[in-house]
Amino acid sequence: MTREAKFFVEPTDLASVSRTGLLVPRTDGRGVIRAEFKGQSVEIPVEISEISRTRPVSYRLDVVPVLSKAGCNMGRVTAT
Repeated sequence: MTREAKFFVEPTDLASVSRTGLLVPRTDGRGVIRAEFKGQSVEIPVEISEISRTRPVSYRLDVVPVLSKAGCNMGRVTAT
């Protein structure tokens, strides 16, 4: 349903929503995301903060997910 739903962000400069439903923040602030699907809608309050803050690179948060997606953290395989 996510790909068929329509998303609206108020205020419009706060963020955008990708075609796959991913929220992409643009600036700090508060707002509402409205999702519409087949005549029904829901509003979700959103607060975005510290968007300009740069965090240090983290092995656990930045590297491990890439290795996992590539299947490189399966552990040792033993040949029999």
